Amino acid sequence: MIVGTPGTAKNAITVGSYVTKIKWVDLDGHHVQPSPLPTLYAASSFSSPGPSRDWRTKPEICAPGEMIASSYSVDAPPTGEYSIFNTHNDQLPNGYICRDGKHAHAQGTSFSAPHVAGVIALMLEKYPYLDADQIKEALISTARFDEYTLSVPNNKWGYGK
Repeated sequence: MIVGTPGTAKNAITVGSYVTKIKWVDLDGHHVQPSPLPTLYAASSFSSPGPSRDWRTKPEICAPGEMIASSYSVDAPPTGEYSIFNTHNDQLPNGYICRDGKHAHAQGTSFSAPHVAGVIALMLEKYPYLDADQIKEALISTARFDEYTLSVPNNKWGYGK
């Protein structure tokens, strides 16, 4: 019962996170790996488990959310003291910045939720008549499971990946 609001809302599709990247090349050409090294395809350590207080399965589904490359603002330089892209490592000052200098690696369920939102957008593009319950049912009924999710549904993975 660690998952919090707004993920516990009755009609919310709550998305957990799992690891899909454990190494990359940074802006300076260094091969970077996070420390401690997470397990590829395992649930992210920061992804909160359910259930909700009223015993509903939360999250419903998990998506990639650890060390995801996305665009970042030049107004938020990685050297900024409070930047999520600041490595606080003098040997790897650009450790989270991608080779193109326009994208950076970060993590959180705020990175996994957009993966699912994109899937929902594609679903609505093809089937604009779907309602929220139909969308949720389609997501959970087509989620995949593997040796990391084990038997689903469960309180860490929901209905799977």
